[in-house]
Amino acid sequence: MKKLIIVIMLVLWGVKEADAQVAIIVNKSVPVDSISMATLGKIYTLQTKKWQDGTKIYLFNIKQKSVLKTDFFKCLGRKSSELRKLWMRLFLTGEAKAPMALKTEKDVLEKVANIPGAIGYIGIKHLTSDVKVLLICN
Repeated sequence: MKKLIIVIMLVLWGVKEADAQVAIIVNKSVPVDSISMATLGKIYTLQTKKWQDGTKIYLFNIKQKSVLKTDFFKCLGRKSSELRKLWMRLFLTGEAKAPMALKTEKDVLEKVANIPGAIGYIGIKHLTSDVKVLLICN
């Protein structure tokens, strides 16, 4: 009986860990196959606005507070509130627009799949072949 309980606990722990993984996804047209955390940070702090081939970067974010959103910002080494302040300042000064905030991961997946140059993040359980995965964050 103890062995069964241990096995169940390990399986549940594995499921929880899989849910915590964040996939950085891009439109298939994006000319890169992987991304460094430094480059991702520059994109989400709006310092980098174009891909290496000159294509405009369309940035997507999740609107609601969620574990996924928290985990994504942890991957970036930033707090959500810190980036919101930065985005607001850049918007008010006319330097850049904040990422488009979408309601669900499915919405992010759909937008990224259909907009050349788009980038966003979703949980790995929502991945499809409609997008390219650049990075998996734990």
